[in-house]
Amino acid sequence: MKKALKIGAIVIGVLLIISLIVFIFFPGLPNVIKVSFKYDHMYDTVPKFKKVSVPEYYESYNIRGIKLKAPKSASLNETGSALRGDDGLSFIVMKNSLSQNEELMENIDLGDYLEEEFTKDELAHYFKKLGKSVPANDLWYAKDEFKPTDGLRMRGKDAEIFLYYADNKDGAYKMEDSYKLSGDGFTAYVSTLLDSELLPVGNSKTKLWTVLLYPENDDDLEYFIMVRAVTDDECKELISSIELE
Repeated sequence: MKKALKIGAIVIGVLLIISLIVFIFFPGLPNVIKVSFKYDHMYDTVPKFKKVSVPEYYESYNIRGIKLKAPKSASLNETGSALRGDDGLSFIVMKNSLSQNEELMENIDLGDYLEEEFTKDELAHYFKKLGKSVPANDLWYAKDEFKPTDGLRMRGKDAEIFLYYADNKDGAYKMEDSYKLSGDGFTAYVSTLLDSELLPVGNSKTKLWTVLLYPENDDDLEYFIMVRAVTDDECKELISSIELE
């Protein structure tokens, strides 16, 4: 009996030592386990957008530096920022300066409508522990790069940031389908809202398709594109034809 007790004590002691070592070197392990079981999309990454062939009879258009092909029936609006067709086709392009957008947000007092989750220094500390710089786009970082094992060495405020990104990633995957599109001189992210009833346009029965496009030669420029057409296949044709001027 005494021998059995001694063996049991040794086993418990070894387990406690192992637990202490794990806690010291991997303090975020409980959070890693938590998000892995709580959420469905923690290990998902954004798949590639599958380009489709574009009909030869489509005409070429240029909207604010974005070239594309679309049916001949489409026409540019007066400002040259959108392409529209009588059948519900809509291709809208907006050019954004990332630095100006950030400066604008810093100067706007949103009061109770938006509370900053974390300071820039806190985010910089978190990403430094991951060996990365703070991403320009929180959403796409969460959807494509965030993974549960990022949280293994996180404690305190870093652990809070880890849980924040885990929740964001799961929510984003439940809201929309997303794809990564690579082109000549740019990287883009294509998304479709899962609720096809949102933001109807004309006769279009498709989901709203959006494209965030980032030119490789301009870190400050972002193109935001909204696409609707009669069918999802036609939306894919428009997006597949996208090029930079």
